[in-house]
Formats: sequence, C-alpha cells, structure tokens
Amino acid sequence: MYLRGNYVNLGLEQKMRLAMENENTVIVVGALIECQKKVLLIKDKISGKLYFPSASRLGHIDDEQSLLGVLSKLGISINEHYLFSVFEKPVDKTSFIYYRAEVKEGLIESQNDFYGFDDIPFDQLNDETSRIMLKRYIKERELNAFGIFVGKESEGKIEAISTTN
Repeated sequence: MYLRGNYVNLGLEQKMRLAMENENTVIVVGALIECQKKVLLIKDKISGKLYFPSASRLGHIDDEQSLLGVLSKLGISINEHYLFSVFEKPVDKTSFIYYRAEVKEGLIESQNDFYGFDDIPFDQLNDETSRIMLKRYIKERELNAFGIFVGKESEGKIEAISTTN
C-alpha cells in the first residue's frame, strides 16, 4: 500500500494508515543502508552524533525532502528496500518507519560515511533505539534472516517474515 509517500505492507497497513492520516502525527522514515558489511551513518556537524538517513516520507529521488531524495543527494542509489522496524515513541507520539537496503559498491559515490560492522562506534549513535536497531540488523544479517520490529520505542515484537512456495 502506498500512502503519503510511503510504502507500508505486511499487515501493518491499518495501524500506519491511521497514523499517517492524522496530521498531528510526526512521521520519521529512515533507512539502514548496507554496502559490503558496512552501514551508512551520517555524522551531525554540531553534536558529532551518528544517525541513520531519514526524512518525513519515503518519496522519490526527485524530492529532496524525502528519504529517497536525501539518499540521492548523498550519491546513494537503492533499487530495493524492505521494511525493518515500525514503532512509536510514546513521549511525543512520533511514528518511525525504518527500511533496510543493501547497495552495490558501484551505486554509491563515496564510502566515507560507511562503517564496518566491527568498527561501528555505538557510543556515538544518537540514541539507544538506534543502537538496539543496528545491533539487531547486524545479528539478523549474520543469520540472513530478517524480521520486522513492531511496537513502541522500548518494547515490541519482531514479526517473522515468511515465504510461501
């Protein structure tokens, strides 16, 4: 399902549709981008903290205010992206939608902002939620078995992704 510039699927449509239709809800759409066992982390120029690329909508590469536009501006081209986490921050009711994507080396202009899995400075990530999400990503990458986290910022469950033949 496509709504307000975002693809939402796998049975989460109803909850996210209601959140997106509420104009008072702040939505953050982000991505964990991997290239050859390295993950993209952007450094905040003021605080020095690291964070995942994000925007208010998934959008398209021509929209600089969208996630795909932000990635395009960074010189990163992704062809496929998969839902990874959907959660709400209870304090301010912000809804977060995170995707995961793997890019080939030729589809990025620079690897300067990519950190090897063993070299990630977790203490420099901007919040505990990001640390937990990234550690989960690395673990699931090692197993090559991804799920989708659904819940609140500090609690929820990982929905298994099943395939049918």
